[in-house]
Amino acid sequence: MKHNANHDLKVEYPDYHQQPLRLNSDEIQNPEKVIDAFFDMYDLKAARIELKQMRDAGLQNGNGQAIVHLHETVEKLIEAAWLLRKKWQAETI
Repeated sequence: MKHNANHDLKVEYPDYHQQPLRLNSDEIQNPEKVIDAFFDMYDLKAARIELKQMRDAGLQNGNGQAIVHLHETVEKLIEAAWLLRKKWQAETI
């Protein structure tokens, strides 16, 4: 069963949060650039290691700057992937 995160988030976030907020206009038109940039910085193993470290640091109040950078990068990646999914869905209709 799919979890409906929108229900939980509507209390905290307005509707405009259901669109990319961190991507610039070029990245919105070319979300693959964001994915390429992400994987230029992190391979899958490195991303997993960094995410684990971010989690651990968050639990221990670690290096805030690194946590913020990774958080913003992952958020952009999620937004780009979301755009690609919408694009792929439109192509299959």
